[in-house]
Amino acid sequence: MTGSEAPAGHGHPADAISGPYTGVTPRESRSTAFLWGPLIAYVLLRLGLPALRIPSSPGLDVFWSTALATLALWSAVGLGTSLRTRLRQVLVLAASVPVFILIVRVVAPAADGHWAVAVASDLCQLVAAAAGGALLSSLVRESKVVPVLVVTVGLVDVVGVWFGGPVAILIESKPDVVAAFSQKIPRPGSAVQPAGPGEAPRVSYLATAGLGDLVFVAFFFACVARFGLSYAPTLATTLVLGAAAMWLATARDLPVPALPFLAVGTLICNARHFRYTRAERFALLYGAVFLIGMCFLIVWGTQWLRSLSR
Repeated sequence: MTGSEAPAGHGHPADAISGPYTGVTPRESRSTAFLWGPLIAYVLLRLGLPALRIPSSPGLDVFWSTALATLALWSAVGLGTSLRTRLRQVLVLAASVPVFILIVRVVAPAADGHWAVAVASDLCQLVAAAAGGALLSSLVRESKVVPVLVVTVGLVDVVGVWFGGPVAILIESKPDVVAAFSQKIPRPGSAVQPAGPGEAPRVSYLATAGLGDLVFVAFFFACVARFGLSYAPTLATTLVLGAAAMWLATARDLPVPALPFLAVGTLICNARHFRYTRAERFALLYGAVFLIGMCFLIVWGTQWLRSLSR
């Protein structure tokens, strides 16, 4: 395959340490500064929502869930595209993962589940996911590979969540583990308002957004920025579709795979950038058949393992 290559990055100060420059263009770096706003809004809303004495209703719960999940996705995009070299990506990932483990294993049990500790845990997750997604994007050498990866990730997520794959089994058998590695969306006022008569106030959660969603949205956008694709339209479309996924999950109380929504947004806005030769199209067709076969094997294998454990 041939296609757009990553910018060579000659003269960038980090080149000698971390390899070729893999960040955004000057135009995109200006827009990246704007993306720090959603991160601040996310932290403030995530920290303050449990303490807000506001009316609760199904409609408002869906609204707050959708808003917070959208801000988390947007923050992952901003962080991922602002970490412009492999060195920064590795350093941020190496710093955030141990802090997350420390919070989960030491601080959280000592603090008896205080919601501020949960916010710190979620923030570490978000930072690690953004750095990890951006680091993964540096492995992609051609823009033509992006649609293949996007479709693969979306399809695997559908299989994993809806067709009895590993994610579905984890949600069913290890909900605490899934919750620990997810962005938790708190119920407004649950930290200050008792759930029932005679009960002490305790933070409860409306929904969760998977860690994988943040990793791959950062990955998608690091690739979009790096190869000079349609950044702003992709961001707008992806956020709208991501919000739609969270709305479905909260309004219908169903597990909804978000990555297919994010993948569709990426593909729709960038389809004009991808051109394939006849041989490449046949190669993609063979790859699609192989991928579908692998998905069937994943479903069969997980169902077989589930039957053995019963």
